[in-house]
Amino acid sequence: MPHPQATLTERDPIRVLLVEDNPGDAVLIKRTLQLEPGRYSVSHSECLSELLATTDASDVDIILLDLSLPDSHGLETLRRTREGAPGIPIVILTGLDDDETALDALREGAQDYCVKGRVDEEPLLRIMQYAIERKRFEKLADTVERSERLAALGQLAAGVAHEINNPATYLIANLEAMKQYTEKFKRVFAALRDPSTPLDASGREFVGTLLADARVDDALDELDTMVDNDLSGMERIRTITSELKSFSRIDRDDAEWIQLNDVVKSACTMASNEIRHRAKLVTHLGDIPPIAAHRGKLAQAILNVVINAAQSIEAGAADANRITVSTRHESGRVIVTIEDTGVGMSREDKLRIYEPFFTTKSREVGTGLGLTLCAETIRQHGGEIEVWSVLGEGTRFELILPRDTGLLAIPTGAASRNAVVGDREPAWKEARRARVLVVDDDQLVRSVLVQMLRADHDVLEASGGHQALELLESDDDFDAILCDLMMPNGDGVMLFEALSRTAPGLCGRVVFLSGGAFTPRAREFIGKEGVRLLAKPLCKADLMAAVADVMGAAPARDAKMQAVGP
Repeated sequence: MPHPQATLTERDPIRVLLVEDNPGDAVLIKRTLQLEPGRYSVSHSECLSELLATTDASDVDIILLDLSLPDSHGLETLRRTREGAPGIPIVILTGLDDDETALDALREGAQDYCVKGRVDEEPLLRIMQYAIERKRFEKLADTVERSERLAALGQLAAGVAHEINNPATYLIANLEAMKQYTEKFKRVFAALRDPSTPLDASGREFVGTLLADARVDDALDELDTMVDNDLSGMERIRTITSELKSFSRIDRDDAEWIQLNDVVKSACTMASNEIRHRAKLVTHLGDIPPIAAHRGKLAQAILNVVINAAQSIEAGAADANRITVSTRHESGRVIVTIEDTGVGMSREDKLRIYEPFFTTKSREVGTGLGLTLCAETIRQHGGEIEVWSVLGEGTRFELILPRDTGLLAIPTGAASRNAVVGDREPAWKEARRARVLVVDDDQLVRSVLVQMLRADHDVLEASGGHQALELLESDDDFDAILCDLMMPNGDGVMLFEALSRTAPGLCGRVVFLSGGAFTPRAREFIGKEGVRLLAKPLCKADLMAAVADVMGAAPARDAKMQAVGP
């Protein structure tokens, strides 16, 4: 178990790990460090494998690294050292003609470099001290950035809780009322089924009185309204949870192809609780091309600016104020504009808005890092921010991104490529009766899925991947397999990989159901070509369309599939 890195004090010796296979160079560097007795504690390794086998991050303050070692060469040496000793500042030792390699090393994460032939006391010691201090600052900046993100997450969570609690309130109330109506209906039906109930005129009068006392007609009308309201409320909750997916990627470093308008919509949805009591939100989203971007970081940056716009307006006069969010594409640039009618900024404050910890708000509202992080995110995308503000009138931010951000984008994933899954066109109503296997570990979810499907299809069920495999070993005659992605007893990935070995023809019949991919393994899997994904929560139309889609894409199961051995 790694130990936390010790904190240096002014009296502690700086612990130096020298990685150098040339005896002459090693002696020269050690001699230079010994010119300040007691200031440096030096250990020496002659090859990379020795460094990786013996280095403990708690025992080293800085590494002096030669890139040409007996068991490693060039930038690969630096990469492996950073992996084996993360968090330790590295100074590259380079030959007189290796300046280009040294500069490449800086781009790969080295703190600095020193030319061996020019090692004398002052340059080397100064380089080492600066490298250590820069690394300390980077760690502090990372800590502060994480604190800001946690603060933003808390604000986001509060807004989401508000948005979900509202529909949840009437969902609960409606369900309680439905429960009472159900009890009344049970009493009515019990009376109607009672053999002693007369069927003549007096019987009809009795039934009429019974129905009137139970307010059946009124109850049916109220139930119809309640169901409509509940479906609307659940759609609101589904929209909110869908928008949250953008923000789940904040800590990921991989870029992907995104539709910026979708990210802007997500940010506006998440900020709606801050906005609604202060201003009217107006959006004008133009026709803009996809860009390669870090979705979560960009969503957070836009959200920061939108929330700042909202907080610049006093609550209580929403009809008199506007926050306008727009997007456009011009001259090879994609531009997001956020404009408000808030208090505006003075010229002096405008010059300081990107300074870390500068804020005109109270510490309970902000840390002063939101715009600092926003500016850094836009810079990472090759963009810039322009700001116009008039004190007392409002502010306009423009986040300007190049069409080509220079980022290497990973594939966008199955959910966006296979958009046909979840299509609610009524074509599924004409599909033939199918044989469907439902795999989900949640018994309530599984029973609801079966209930939605069984009127139109023949349905079998399994409580996990392992049980599904056991069933499929003896009976693989299914048109579609609807499988939860994340399950404790054999997840969807395990099931799919097993089918690809034993019954590959079934792989094209699998549709995954997911409330979210929480592991790197699952996220990587759903990004593969050909993987079908349906997001929870879902309705009958979603399920039926997914089954119809699989039946249309896969060969008819009448042609028995050939099993392939493992």
